[in-house]
Amino acid sequence: MNRTNGTASPMADAEQRRRALSPDSSFIVQAPAGSGKTELLTQRFLRLLAVVEKPEEILAMTFTRKAAGEMRNRILDALQDAREQKAVTEDYQVRRRQLAEEVLRRDEEMGWRLLEHPARLRLTTIDGFNAAIARRIPLLAGPDLSLSVADDPDALYLLAARRQMGAAGQDAKSPEARLLAHLDNRYASAVTLLANMLRARVHWLRRIMPMGAASGLREGLESALERQVYRQVGRLRQAFTAASRKTLAELIVVALHNSPGMADDFGCSEERIGDAETLEFWQFAALLLLTKSGPQWRKKVSKATGFPTGEARKADMEDFLEALRDDDELAIQLDEIRLLPRKAYPDEQWKVLESLLTVLPECAAQLKLVFAERGEVDYAEVAIAALNSLGEPERPTDLALFLDYRIRHILVDEFQDTSFEQVQMLKLLTAGWQPGDGRTLFLVGDPMQSIYRFREAEVALFMECARNGLDGGRIPLEAVVLSTNFRSQQGLVEWFNEAFGKIMPRVEDLAEAKVRFSASVADKRALAGDAVSVHPSLGNDEDAEAATVARLVSAALDKDADGNVAILVRSRAHLRRILPALRQAGLAFRTVDTESLAGRPVIQDLLALTRAILHPADRGAWLAVLRAPWCGLSLADLYVLMGADHRMTVAESMESIDPDELSADGKVRLRRVRGPLLQSLAEQGRHRLRARVENLWVALGGPAVLGDAADIENADSYFRLLEKHDLSGEPADLSGIEEKLGGLYAAPDPEADGRLQIMTIHKSKGLEFDTVIIPGIGKQPADTNRPLLRWLSVVAEQGGEEELLMAPLSATGDDSDPFFKLLKRLDDQRNLYETDRLLYVACTRAKKRLHLLGHATVSAKNPQARAAGKSLLQRMWPVLKDVYDELPREPAAVSDGVPRPAQLPLIRLPADWQLPVLPVVETVSTLPEDSGESAVAIEFDWAKEAVRMIGLVVHAELDLIGREGMEKWSRARVGEKKLHYRAQLMALGLPATDLDDATESVQESIGNILDDEKGRWILGAHLEASCEQALSGFLGGELVNVVLDRTFIDEEGTRWIIDYKTSRHEGGDLDDFLDMQQQRYEGQLERYARLMHNMEDRPVRVGLYFPLLKGWREWQPDL
Repeated sequence: MNRTNGTASPMADAEQRRRALSPDSSFIVQAPAGSGKTELLTQRFLRLLAVVEKPEEILAMTFTRKAAGEMRNRILDALQDAREQKAVTEDYQVRRRQLAEEVLRRDEEMGWRLLEHPARLRLTTIDGFNAAIARRIPLLAGPDLSLSVADDPDALYLLAARRQMGAAGQDAKSPEARLLAHLDNRYASAVTLLANMLRARVHWLRRIMPMGAASGLREGLESALERQVYRQVGRLRQAFTAASRKTLAELIVVALHNSPGMADDFGCSEERIGDAETLEFWQFAALLLLTKSGPQWRKKVSKATGFPTGEARKADMEDFLEALRDDDELAIQLDEIRLLPRKAYPDEQWKVLESLLTVLPECAAQLKLVFAERGEVDYAEVAIAALNSLGEPERPTDLALFLDYRIRHILVDEFQDTSFEQVQMLKLLTAGWQPGDGRTLFLVGDPMQSIYRFREAEVALFMECARNGLDGGRIPLEAVVLSTNFRSQQGLVEWFNEAFGKIMPRVEDLAEAKVRFSASVADKRALAGDAVSVHPSLGNDEDAEAATVARLVSAALDKDADGNVAILVRSRAHLRRILPALRQAGLAFRTVDTESLAGRPVIQDLLALTRAILHPADRGAWLAVLRAPWCGLSLADLYVLMGADHRMTVAESMESIDPDELSADGKVRLRRVRGPLLQSLAEQGRHRLRARVENLWVALGGPAVLGDAADIENADSYFRLLEKHDLSGEPADLSGIEEKLGGLYAAPDPEADGRLQIMTIHKSKGLEFDTVIIPGIGKQPADTNRPLLRWLSVVAEQGGEEELLMAPLSATGDDSDPFFKLLKRLDDQRNLYETDRLLYVACTRAKKRLHLLGHATVSAKNPQARAAGKSLLQRMWPVLKDVYDELPREPAAVSDGVPRPAQLPLIRLPADWQLPVLPVVETVSTLPEDSGESAVAIEFDWAKEAVRMIGLVVHAELDLIGREGMEKWSRARVGEKKLHYRAQLMALGLPATDLDDATESVQESIGNILDDEKGRWILGAHLEASCEQALSGFLGGELVNVVLDRTFIDEEGTRWIIDYKTSRHEGGDLDDFLDMQQQRYEGQLERYARLMHNMEDRPVRVGLYFPLLKGWREWQPDL
C-alpha cells in the first residue's frame, strides 16, 4: 500500500513487521484478516535466502497447493522484477525489492541461479512433505507408501470395519461380540462406529498402543477425565471472589446444619461438601443457588434448601442470590458443574469401552491390509508413516538426523489449522536445535480464522505456542500480533472491531479452545454510505430473502462496474431458493463446489437411464426415461403403455403394445427410442457400464437437449464416475454410484464472467470481494446424529500435549451417562466458538460493503424476537438484537421450506428427430500406388480390447503422476505397484491369459516415461499443468467436449497439448509407424488446439507421446 494516498492512518504495526524479518529469531505471528500474511511470508523467505548457504536450507509449508504456488510465484516474480529493475511504487513493493536485490547478490555470489532452477525453493504442502519424507525410509514408514492417496477413503474404512466385525459371528465371547451386544446387535451401527474411529485414528492410535494393558488404559483415560473435571471446577472457583467464596462456604454450613439429611440425599459427606476445592462443594452450591429446571437463579429460599423461617442468615442468603441475579454466564457455569461425574467409569461401561479399545488397534491393522489390497491409502496413513520415519525426539532416525542437518529455517503458513500430528512433526524436525545455533522457526496464522475442526485442526495449539513456545518452550517463539487491515475500508473494520469484540470471548482458554478477539486498524479510508447493511425479517420466508439477494446483487454490480460480489453461505442447502432467483433475474454466476451435480436435470435423466438398464423391472426409472426430453411421451401415452399388463416390465410392454393404441405423436416417439433401449438390454454384460450408458444416451439424442457447455461437462463428470466404478472391480451397485454422486458438484456456468461468485464460507477463506452478501444467518444448522462414542482431544495448559477424553458408549436409548454428557457439552461449546470464527471469516472477506440477511422468530405468546439456536444470528444477537426488536410484530409469511420448481418450458426433441448423419470420410492411400517401393509392413491392431484396457490404466497412473509430481516416482515404486495394476486390469474384464503381458506393458509404459528425458519433461512441473483436463467449446458452430491427456505452458509461454498412445510396434520401420500415427491423430489434436486457442491468446504446439516406444512427434497445428 502506498501510504501517501488513500490510507486511513499510518501503519500501526510497521515495527512488528520489520521485527518479524529478523533472520536470527523465531516468531509466531498472529495475522488477522487482510493483514498481508502472504506478503510477510514472502519477505521472510527472501530475507532468509540472503543469508543461507543453500536455498534448500529453508523449508516453507502451507496447507494447499494454491498457497504454495502463490508464495513461489511471488518470490520468483520479486527476483525477476528486481533483475529487470521494474518500477515499484507501493511501500511493500519497495521493501520486497530491497530484499530481492539482496537475494540476487547472494545468488550470484553462491552460483545458485534460482531463476533458472526454481525447484531449489522448498515450498510444499504439509501433506506433500509428509509423503516425501515417509518414502525416504520405506522400511520404517511401512509397506504402503508406494500407493496412491484414495479419493474416497471412507469406503476403505467401511470395508476394514466390516471385516473386523466378522469376528463377532465366530466367537460369542470376542470383544467384537460384546460390543455388538451392547448396541442391541445393530451391526450397521457397530460398523459405522469403527469406520468413524478409523478416520480419526491418528489421535487415538499412538495413545492407546503405548498404554498396553487394560489397567493402564483405564488409569490413563480416567486421569484425563479427572483433570478435565477439575479444570472446570477451577474456572468456576475463579469466577467467584475470595470474599464471595467465603460467604458461600458459610451459607453451605448453615444449610447443612438446618437440614442434616441433605448431605445424605446428595450422596456425599459434609466434609467433602464443605471444602471449596472439591467438586462436591460446587455441586452442592448449584443445588442451593439454582432452580432444578436449568441455569436460573433461585428467587427465594426455604426450609427445603436449608433456610427455614426464622433462620438468622436467611436474609444473607437472599442478598447473595440477588447479587448474582444478572450474571447469566455464571449461572450457566454453575449449572454445568452439577452435571459433572464424580466417580470413575462404572464397571459395566468400562467393560464395553475396554472391548472397543481392544478392537480398535486390530481394526487399524485390518485397514492396512485393505490399503495393500486396494493400492490406496489415506492422508492419515501418510502422516503416520512420516512420523514413524522420523522416530522419537530421544531416538531420532538417520533421516531425522539428515533433515536436522539440512534444514535451518522452517516457515509454516495457516498455523491456526494445524493438528497434533503436524505439531509433533515440527517437534521432531527441530529436536536437534540448540539455542543460538542460528536456526529459526516462523509460524504464521490467525486463531480467529480457525474453522476446520472437522479436519482435526486444533486452534489451542496456536495459542499454546504463542504463550509458551514450541514443545513447552524448548524452541522459544517471539509473539508478534499484526493489526493493519489492508483489505477492508475503514467503515467495515470499525464495525468488525465493535461487533466481534462483543461476539468473541473476552479471554482465551486453551482447554476450551476459546480465542480472544484482536482488533485491527484500517489502512483504507471509509467510503460514503453504510459499510454494513442488515436486512432483517420476522418469519422464515425463503422466497422473499432470495429475491432480496438478487436485488442486492443487481444493485452492487450496476453501481460498481469493475467490482465483484460474493454470496457466502454456511450450508449449501441455503442456496436452494437463491440460485433459481438469480437465474430468473438473468444474473450469471460461478459456483465453487456449491450446486449439487445430482440436482441437475441432465444428471437426473442419466441416473434414471442407468437405473433402467441395470434393473429392467424398475418401472419408475423406465417411466422417467420415456418422459425425459429425448423421448417425451405424454402422460396419456405413458398411462396406456403402463396399463397393458402390470405384471410386465416396461420393456416387455414396449414390445407387445399395439402402436395404434398410442397417440400419433406417441407412436412416432416410441418407435424411435424402442430400438436403442431394447438393444441395450440385449447387450447386458457385453460392455462396461460407462459404455452402455453413454452409447445409449447418445443414441437416444441426449446431447441434443443439453442447454449449454456446463451441462456437457456435467454429463461427462457422470460418465467419468461410471468409469471409475468400472475400474473399482465392484459389480454395478447403483447405491454406491448415487452415494459418490452426492459428493460431486455441477460445473460452473462458462458464460459467467466471474463478477458474481457463490460458495460456502469455508471455501471463501483466503479470498476477498468488493461486496459480500451473507444470507440465511437465521437458519439453524441441521442436527448431527447422536454418536455411539464421545471422544475429544484437549490441549494441556503446559507443553501443549494432547489429552484424550473418551466417554463410554451409552447403552441404546440411555442418555443419562454423565461422561457422555460432559464430552457432548464440551464439544458443543467448541463448535459454538468455531461458529463465531466462521462468522468472522465470512464478514472479513468484504472490501467495500457487507450485507447480512436472516430471520428471527416471534409467536403470539412471546412477541420478543428470538434467534434460532446455534444459528449465525444467535451468535450475533448481542450486536443485532436491537435491529430485530425495532421490526413491527407482524411476521412475514413463513414458507414451508420445500423448494418450489421453477416454471420452465417443457423441453422435448421433435417426434421425428434423428441422429445426425456422419460425414463421408474420403479414404486416402498411405503410399502412392506407383511409388515403386514395396509396402512397409506396419503392425498394429486398433481394435484389440487389451490395448484399450492398458491405455485406461496407464492414463489413470499418468494422471496420478502429474498430480503428485515426478519427484515422488521411481522405477522401484512402479515395481511395487504390480499387483495393483494387475487388479485394475482384472477389474476391467481382461482375460486371465492376457493379464501378465498387459501388466508388464503397463509397468513398461510408466517406467519408460520415468527414464525418458522427454517423458520427464512432459510430466514435470510447468505453469498451468493439468492431466485429464476437460474442455468444452464451439468449433464450426457445434458444441464439442474433449479431454486432454496433458496440457501446460512452457517457460517460453507456449501452450502444449499432448496425447498419450500406448500402441506397440513390432515390425517395419519405427519412424514410418510414428509418422502414420501423426497422420492418424493430426486432425484430432489440431481440433484440441483450435478449441484451446479460442480460449486464450498464446502460441500452441501439440504432441503425441508413445511410452512403450519412447516415441515422440510434435508439430505446430494449423489454427
